[in-house]
Amino acid sequence: NPLNAEKCAATEVVEGRGIVKGIVHDEKACSMNGVAGHAGVFSNVHDLMNFVKMILNDGLYNDKQFLPKEFIDLWFEPLVYDKKSEWERSFSWIVGNNDIVIEEGKNIISFNGFTGPSISIDRDKRIGIVLMTNRIHPTRNNRKLSSERPLISKEIYDKLYTKHL
Repeated sequence: NPLNAEKCAATEVVEGRGIVKGIVHDEKACSMNGVAGHAGVFSNVHDLMNFVKMILNDGLYNDKQFLPKEFIDLWFEPLVYDKKSEWERSFSWIVGNNDIVIEEGKNIISFNGFTGPSISIDRDKRIGIVLMTNRIHPTRNNRKLSSERPLISKEIYDKLYTKHL
C-alpha cells in the first residue's frame, strides 16, 4: 500500500469503487486490504530500473547481494509452455519471445502487468526496458496500448542496442 496515494496514477473506473487510485487494482488483492503476493505492486520507474540493474548484475545492487545468482538464473530458464499464448514461462517471467520482447533469445525475460506496465530484460546485451503505461484507463476494455507497447519497446531497444555497438 503506497504511503502517498496522490502520487499514484489512476487505473480504472470501477463500479462500486469509483476511480481506482492509490489502492490495489486487483479485486482479490483489494479484498485482502491490498496485501497479496499475486497483485498490487506499487513502484516507480526509478525503483524498477534499480530492480532491472540488480537482475543484470546477477542479484547484486549497490554492493549488496539481494538474490543469489542461481535464483536469477532460474528466471531465465523455461519451466512450462503456455499453449494459449505460445510463450515459455519461468518463475513469474515470460522467457524468450512474446508481444513485448524485441528479439528471440534464451537470455531474455519479460513481464506484462495487467494494468499496463511492462519490463523486458536482455541479459546478453545488458538492456532493460521499463514501460509505465496505463492500459486500462478508463476501463479494461481499452485495448489501444496492446498493439503500441511492442512498437514502443522495439524503438527503445533499437536505440539502446545501437549505442552498444
